[in-house]
Amino acid sequence: MQALDRTQPGLPLKKGRAATMTHDYKRNGTTTLFAALNVLDGKVIGQCQQRRTHADWLKFLRKIDPETPKDKTLHLIADNYATYKQPAVQDWLAKHPRFNTHFTPTSTWWLNMVERFFRDLTTERLCRGVFTSVPELVAAIDEYVAHHNTDPKPWCWDMTFLPTDVAGRWFFLYLILDVYSRKIVGFQVHEDDNSDHAARLVQRTALAEEIHAMPRDERPVLHGDNGATLKATTVLAMLWWLGAKPSYSRPRVSDDNALVESLFRTAKYRPEFPAAGFANLGAARDWAREFVHWYSRCCSRARTCRCTIRSRSMPSPICSTTGLVKR
Repeated sequence: MQALDRTQPGLPLKKGRAATMTHDYKRNGTTTLFAALNVLDGKVIGQCQQRRTHADWLKFLRKIDPETPKDKTLHLIADNYATYKQPAVQDWLAKHPRFNTHFTPTSTWWLNMVERFFRDLTTERLCRGVFTSVPELVAAIDEYVAHHNTDPKPWCWDMTFLPTDVAGRWFFLYLILDVYSRKIVGFQVHEDDNSDHAARLVQRTALAEEIHAMPRDERPVLHGDNGATLKATTVLAMLWWLGAKPSYSRPRVSDDNALVESLFRTAKYRPEFPAAGFANLGAARDWAREFVHWYSRCCSRARTCRCTIRSRSMPSPICSTTGLVKR
């Protein structure tokens, strides 16, 4: 990650004129961010170092060890970077059996959820920042991680088609999922795709989860794709009124909202899903209610402290996900 300083000061935002920033910059050094994200609660353990060798990785593992519960098994999900597989690292892991490493398939680094956290760090703190030195950059990263850990509550939402027994007719399932707990916090089924339905779902979910009682800077971020329904003025006005910040997938990136998409896949591959379609709206709503009950009550997740790993030393800030990270 680079500590970048612009060659000239930018002009601030004002009425009738956008903020400006020079296209060229001066680089004042680089740092490597190691970040570990607990996928159950979203808390991040971060450490900045000058390099990304296996010795630096071992320093980070030694930092994780005392900062996680001793009675928990840690499942560390990483990509296939060679740093994680050095003999010294393997020896250390053999002496600490509660650390279990898993690796994503080759060329599938986006499976690692820590990429989403990187994106938030990039867009919210680093993208338009000016850093005259590496210590200033490191301080900004540490400050962001500390703020993130106060109350990490991202939600993601999407809409999917439910077939009916009439060709060409569909019902629409709207669903909001808590990213880290995997709790379905809100859902509705309607006959049409309408932004008013989405706005009412957001309002009902926010009231049920009592986000109105939270400080405005601790209220959840709502992530969705770039569909017109989720970006409608009605929905944006409701989010502003509730104090929730919208977030959207990168253009032409279909896997940026993968958690809800995978949940839709799970729902439609359940044996209770009618192959011939739903006879009426009531049947679709009954099925959705039963699926949410099954998912929330019957599919209990393993009570282990799980993290994912990502390592990257980039020439510029990049996007985010969840896990143990080196960057």
